[in-house]
Amino acid sequence: MSVPFSRALMGMIAMLVLLLSGCNENEESLPTPTPMPVANTPTAVNTPSATLPSPLMIVTPTAFSSPLPMIEPTVQLTVPDVYTGAYPYTITYPSETWRLETIQKTESFSSPELVHHAIDGCRIILRDLARGLAPGAIIVEKRLGGVTWSVANEPEYTPNEFTYAFSPPELGIAYIIRLETPLEASDEVKAACQLAAEAVLDTFSRVDQ
Repeated sequence: MSVPFSRALMGMIAMLVLLLSGCNENEESLPTPTPMPVANTPTAVNTPSATLPSPLMIVTPTAFSSPLPMIEPTVQLTVPDVYTGAYPYTITYPSETWRLETIQKTESFSSPELVHHAIDGCRIILRDLARGLAPGAIIVEKRLGGVTWSVANEPEYTPNEFTYAFSPPELGIAYIIRLETPLEASDEVKAACQLAAEAVLDTFSRVDQ
């Protein structure tokens, strides 16, 4: 091997050694990466879940608990007083509850009467004559139609009859209306008859006023 070639070869080996040593120095000078902190594993926490509100319950009514009252057709009746006929009065009654009958008492005297459709023996005599009362008669006062009536009952003789009398002092006459309740009926039926009759009397109105 010639000398020049040997020197060239030695020079190339020396340069290779220098390059390798420089790479090692660069590797040593690189900063060591800082390890990232390991995050703690999250612990499951039992948090109570929010309770969603229940949906509103929509109730569709199938029946009314308190139905609207049905309005019955009514009839207004004018009744002359029993003495002169010059001071008539009016009452109004539901025609589906009561029917009107005119009873001829004598040749010259007749009386309109209301008969209850559903309660047998329940009758209102709207133009009655004055009669005396037995000693044991019970008399109470009731406010009906804006006036005070004396209500008489004779439990010993006619326990099923009630006489309503109203005497305006300025007229000198009396309006007398008699109620007949069912004689053999229960107390509840008799009370229902009287209640229905007094609802009619509560519409009492004098024509001259």
